[in-house]
Amino acid sequence: MTTIDTRLADLVSAASALAYSREQDMDTCEEWDDLNRALLAAEEAPSSDASPRYEFKGDTLMRFSTLASGSAEDHACDVDDIEQVAYAIEDAKGKWFVVDEVATGSHRPWITAYIAIEFLKRCGLVRDDGTANRLRAADGFSAEQAIAEFAVGQIKAHEREGEV
Repeated sequence: MTTIDTRLADLVSAASALAYSREQDMDTCEEWDDLNRALLAAEEAPSSDASPRYEFKGDTLMRFSTLASGSAEDHACDVDDIEQVAYAIEDAKGKWFVVDEVATGSHRPWITAYIAIEFLKRCGLVRDDGTANRLRAADGFSAEQAIAEFAVGQIKAHEREGEV
């Protein structure tokens, strides 16, 4: 099976699982999260060292990717997004969560919550929980710490751009 076939099969599988769960009136945030992840993977060109790429542009964290069509796509995450996502993670009170729950709790689009969580994972503040796409806050997680890490990222970006 080619990479495209695999990505489309994953998308169909996630959509089928969600449809079945909806029919049984048993859909959860996990099925929705799986569907969002499968859609993202199906829309984008296969991952490489260059894509997706995360970097600060000014005060905004950007996620740059290439779509399967070859066109570029970018999504942004700012300090307000990080703050609201971090509060939603705190609301999980140490239990596992998925991106979809955090997106709903933070009133942010799924992709914005995904970018914020990927950033927090890279900072060591969020980790994979080992089951499906479940996540968990690292011990001692706080919204203030998440915001501080984001501020450090902004400062380093400004230094690289020669603005400090």
